[in-house]
Amino acid sequence: MDNANQITYHKWTDEQLAKVQRGITEYGHRWRLIQQNLLPHLPIQTIKNKFYSIEYKRDQGKEAQRKTGKMTPPLSAQENLSSDQEQIIKKLGELLGLQI
Repeated sequence: MDNANQITYHKWTDEQLAKVQRGITEYGHRWRLIQQNLLPHLPIQTIKNKFYSIEYKRDQGKEAQRKTGKMTPPLSAQENLSSDQEQIIKKLGELLGLQI
């Protein structure tokens, strides 16, 4: 099996997520430019997968809001979340264009 094409899990930092967003703003969907200029340590496919994962989740949230006429309660409303978890949720919400 060729390991060069194998995708492995990557734990994303807030800074890296911001770079993906900035890359889309600056370069559009030119993944090689985003990878070369902003995230050279990550494979192009990993960056692309993360972007489309964020887009999918954002679209699912909009669809749920459209169907119900209201937003799903934010995850930060759940009990026992650490402040780090709440900050991550807030940042992801911002990246997804949600009001949390």
